[in-house]
Amino acid sequence: MAGYLPRIYDDRLRVLLSLFGGVLVEGPKWCGKTWTSRHVSASELSVADPKDNYATRKLVMADVSAALGGHRPRLIDEWQEVPELWDAVRFEIDAAGERGLFVLTGSSNPPRGRTMHSGTGRIARLRMAPMTLSEAGVSQGEVPFACLVSGQPLPRAENPLTLGEIASLCVRGGWPGNLETPPDLCQELPRQYVLSLVNEDVSRYDDVARDPIKMDLLLRSLARNNQTLVSKKTLLADIGQLSEPTLNSYLNVLTNLFVLRSIPAWSPAVRSRGRLRAAEKVRFVDPSLALAALRVGTTRLVSDWETFGLMFECLVTRDILAFTEVTGAKVFHYREAANQGRREREVDLVVETSDDEYSLIEVKLNAAQIEDAEAALVDVSAKLVAGGAAPPLAQVIICGTVPYAYTTERGIKVIPFGCLGQ
Repeated sequence: MAGYLPRIYDDRLRVLLSLFGGVLVEGPKWCGKTWTSRHVSASELSVADPKDNYATRKLVMADVSAALGGHRPRLIDEWQEVPELWDAVRFEIDAAGERGLFVLTGSSNPPRGRTMHSGTGRIARLRMAPMTLSEAGVSQGEVPFACLVSGQPLPRAENPLTLGEIASLCVRGGWPGNLETPPDLCQELPRQYVLSLVNEDVSRYDDVARDPIKMDLLLRSLARNNQTLVSKKTLLADIGQLSEPTLNSYLNVLTNLFVLRSIPAWSPAVRSRGRLRAAEKVRFVDPSLALAALRVGTTRLVSDWETFGLMFECLVTRDILAFTEVTGAKVFHYREAANQGRREREVDLVVETSDDEYSLIEVKLNAAQIEDAEAALVDVSAKLVAGGAAPPLAQVIICGTVPYAYTTERGIKVIPFGCLGQ
């Protein structure tokens, strides 16, 4: 495909097509799902095509089998516009008894009850995210993701990013449509995303009217608490005059539209000596959406160190989640509750491989924070081992401003985020 910019998901998509009758490629709007899916498809049907007053959608609603013809693999873009397509595709896969027949793309999960079957064993899932730094060409990937989850030594790598460039990356986000946008205009795309979300998408999702003012307040509250264990009590206090069931409904639709992707808590497969906090860490799928909700641009971000740190963690987590999606690893966070005067210890990210081995990762914007992060990793690791867990495969600090990659005397890998790649 002329002009196609390779994504880290390409090989994984081909593998899944070789193993299953279909693959569902899901993720937020504008992250490149359609382009990536076209790259492996022989024909295409776009259910959301507005041509001739949405003639394609009307045709498929009248007869879902009309979507299944054409050369295969057959791409059905935005299938959730006609949820009955799911069961039709599953039935066709069963009838044909072949692999690699369909690629479905969707920027939302359909409301519960709109499909009859899960598709297990027939349709695999691949979750895409906005572009990583390496996909966008910002990072040359001198430090591969494997160095974070193994005992591999660190290669030589120098940080290519300044603090101002990191702030710009947070504001711009990983949207393919922003790759060639001038820096002073790059915030417009995520701001339009949020406007569309508030005024249209959240109500169109399941035809339930939702108050755009309250949704906007919720997004701003979530953005202020991005990458934290924010409670529903805090969110309700920020919004005002909203019941908890309604809040749950709002959060559910944001999750099903792939705007939010929370990080679950991790617990080792042994009894911990400390009392663990099991709450999920709430985060936006891309920091640019959180900043758009807050109406914060690059200049304000650089002047607000606390917010900048949280958005940088969101940026790093976005890329780590993308790397794990194609490797089969899983991402968690770890936090112990304060106990008998002892300070609360936490680890930003725990990456668990398919072999149930794990690595501990701290994310720090400023190089001045490395010493404290190293102490936290050493302390948590020692406690885990004392409790019966195996030692972590790696202990890592991903930093925004550290000048080069190195390993400390205590074996902690320090990696500039601008050098990280697949």
